[in-house]
Amino acid sequence: MAHCRRVGTGNRVVVYRWRSEEPEWGRALQIAFDVGRRVRRAAEARARCSPEVADEIGARIVVGASLRSVAAEDLRMPCANTLYAWVRRYPDFAREVERACEIREWGLNDLMVDIAQRNGPFGLAATKREATPLQLRVNQLTKRPGWKRARAE
Repeated sequence: MAHCRRVGTGNRVVVYRWRSEEPEWGRALQIAFDVGRRVRRAAEARARCSPEVADEIGARIVVGASLRSVAAEDLRMPCANTLYAWVRRYPDFAREVERACEIREWGLNDLMVDIAQRNGPFGLAATKREATPLQLRVNQLTKRPGWKRARAE
């Protein structure tokens, strides 16, 4: 039992000994630690939910994007998993996304109303043909981020 407790400490001692006995290995290990720190800092910097990033994401949603497509189309944006985590974690960001989704839906509905008015009461076939892609997009986007939690409440 005592031997098991020393395993972690013993491994650290071995690493320290190797670093002193093998200077090249020690330098390589230090480089790996430095790279790891830089990568972690860069990921943390990209994953900050700043008001500017939230506004940019909201603007893209308003013109028809989803959180997943915002993440996929721009490499400067956080990944989709991060964006969905922000919706869960930050109420202000969740409100911004919800507001943008509503505006996007109103815009798509307005486009469908415009199509129906342009074609008139006897242009049902033309209205269906033109409005169907918009209706399909509205249907795709009805499940907004956080919808499961809102439904549970």
